[in-house]
This record gives sequence, C-alpha cells and structure tokens, in this order.
Amino acid sequence: MFLSCTFPADAEYRLEIQHIGERISDVLRQRGVIGRFGVDFVSTKQGEQWDHCAIEINLRKGGTTHPFMMLQFLTDGDYDPETGLYLTPSGDPRFYYASDNVQSPLYRGLSPEDLIDISVMHQLHFHSTEQRGVVFHLISALSEFGKFGAVCIAESAQQARVIYDDTVRILNQETQNA
Repeated sequence: MFLSCTFPADAEYRLEIQHIGERISDVLRQRGVIGRFGVDFVSTKQGEQWDHCAIEINLRKGGTTHPFMMLQFLTDGDYDPETGLYLTPSGDPRFYYASDNVQSPLYRGLSPEDLIDISVMHQLHFHSTEQRGVVFHLISALSEFGKFGAVCIAESAQQARVIYDDTVRILNQETQNA
C-alpha cells in the first residue's frame, strides 16, 4: 500500500537514482515502451556507499505521479537534471511531502468545504505567491471514510514535512473539538 512520498530524493543519493532511472528508461525505450513508468527501489547504505536495488517497474502512473504533477501545475517550474532539484521559474527549489492516506475516524462527517476552511483559517493552504502550503485531493472520501490525500510543498524537505505534521495536528484538534 502506498502511504507517502517525498521529493526530491535525499541529496546523498538522488543523482545515483536518477542515473539508474535513465539507464532503465533506455532499455524500456529499446523494447518499445512508450509513456510514464515508475521504479521502486530499496536503498541501503553500505559503509560510505549507497546500494540501490530496483525491485519493481510500473508501466503506469504510480503513487508519486499525482504529487509531482500537482507540483508542476502549482509552481510552473521544472526539474533540473543537473542537481536533481525541482526549481520554480525564479530558480528557487521546491520540495514536497505527500500522502494518499491521511485518515482518522475524527474526520468522518467533515465536508470538503470544512477541510478547506480549516486549512485557510490556520494559513496551511497553498499560497501561490509563496509557492508553499498544502493542497488536498481525494477529498470525496473525506466525509464517509475520514480519508483524503495531501501534497505539502515548501522550500525544503523538512519544511514540507512540518506543513504535513501541522496539517494533521490542526485537523485532529479541530475535529476533536467538534
């Protein structure tokens, strides 16, 4: 089950993963594959070196496709293959933390409008001028199942995770008081 993802990968190995992905892409292209694909890796550190094992290739849009497309749409930036970073048009890096599985029984009965109102009231929502904040998706499952997705975009991986943690904490507080 896909739970969450961060982008970009850690600076310590992001370009290694990119290089392996390019090699896989070359092989797939030679075999006639057209379109998106995703590769799942298990990466372990062996001393000072990283060992990356590709364990699965998905010839489809995967769990990380949607957050990346949201990042592109919201910021209008580009991926820089030289650094492995995603850069806004002004050259500022953007990172995200995303989950399709933000879930709590406390969220049942909450409407999508309530979710948006809470995020705006607490200044968590995505600000286009700052190009940071949280964007929700899969909100049709919110009221009945207490579940939704979130993409948290910020200037660093740590800041993106803070936005996510703040979102969950504030939603828990707001729904416990309801």
